[in-house]
Amino acid sequence: MGMEDRKEIDLMEEIRQYALLGKHLIRRLDPEPEYVERLVEEEVRRLIAEGQWKERYEEGRPWIKSVEREKYVLRIAVIHARSGEHITGADIVFELKDKKIILVQSKRVGPNGRFTFNRLQMSKLAELEAQLNFRCDSVVIQTFPQTLFYPIIPFQKTAFYHLIMASSFQTQERFFHISEIMFTLGNRKSVSQNEFLNMGVTQKEFDDLFWHCKIGAPDVNEELKRDMLHFYSLITNRMIIWLDIEEKLGHTSHLL
Repeated sequence: MGMEDRKEIDLMEEIRQYALLGKHLIRRLDPEPEYVERLVEEEVRRLIAEGQWKERYEEGRPWIKSVEREKYVLRIAVIHARSGEHITGADIVFELKDKKIILVQSKRVGPNGRFTFNRLQMSKLAELEAQLNFRCDSVVIQTFPQTLFYPIIPFQKTAFYHLIMASSFQTQERFFHISEIMFTLGNRKSVSQNEFLNMGVTQKEFDDLFWHCKIGAPDVNEELKRDMLHFYSLITNRMIIWLDIEEKLGHTSHLL
């Protein structure tokens, strides 16, 4: 198997993981969220095959699908700033419109039992978290070049890594805030999964944290948010899967 084939398989796996994550997060609003997994995976794969994400963005129509349910409307967008270039990976943005927004990047442990991180991409993800919290393009975090200072900046935890680990022939999935990954990684580019096993938060705990308003930045203006995500994609060459949930009037918010 060639390198390009391996990268394409990895990207498809990431898309599948984000489709599953979207299904889990929407479960609080919909007793039958299974359609989300299928819909997200099918629509994102289709857009990749067509290769028209850049044109859609430039035309001001990044949303590729809209689905109306009893209590909410789900919109799906894909942002990738570099048409014709290979996608280096994908992230997911999940938001409750005008309320909360989170960023998640999934990583599966390598065959050597280690996670490898791209330091530039990680710094840009942290920068995006700061931008969303402060609702502007200026980046407060750039004042602090050392990761040691990162967690003391007062804002809501918004950017997370979803680590998929293998232990005793079983899969273990946990979520960690980006600052926790930065501290653990230190000056290294890779780290053993043993430093994360049996730590972090589970999928259910992550869902609870989101719906209980313990994580996630307050939502920002859509145009500003779109520009922030586009710039992040431009620098990192990563694709962003954007799930927007708008609750219908007359239905009480499920945020606690």
